[in-house]
Amino acid sequence: MSASSITDINKILTSYSEQIVDAIETTIIEAANEGVDMLKNTKDTYHVKTGKYNKGWSVKKTKSNNYVQATIYNKEYALTHLLEKGHATRNGKRTKAFKHIEPVADYITKKVTNDIENVIKRGE
Repeated sequence: MSASSITDINKILTSYSEQIVDAIETTIIEAANEGVDMLKNTKDTYHVKTGKYNKGWSVKKTKSNNYVQATIYNKEYALTHLLEKGHATRNGKRTKAFKHIEPVADYITKKVTNDIENVIKRGE
């Protein structure tokens, strides 16, 4: 093999890996945005007085040379755990837990895994 053919192969592999990384980044960000939309629309699971909690869902995107990360969070962070897990009341009873984060997290995790596998198989 000549040096030029090795250089050509390197260029092809670099281009291929950049395309895969870009497709994976897009997949992760789209899935996170879908998760936010799902969480914003879970109004039937618990009583909402103002809608402030549902409107507070956002995505924080962190990008580096080696990875992309999308974190779904709520501005009313103290309520997320209380609503998801339930909590003790003043009179010693417990409130009902409203599982609204866990199902979305499970769905998004499976979706991202399948989508990334498909991206790699297709070689986009």
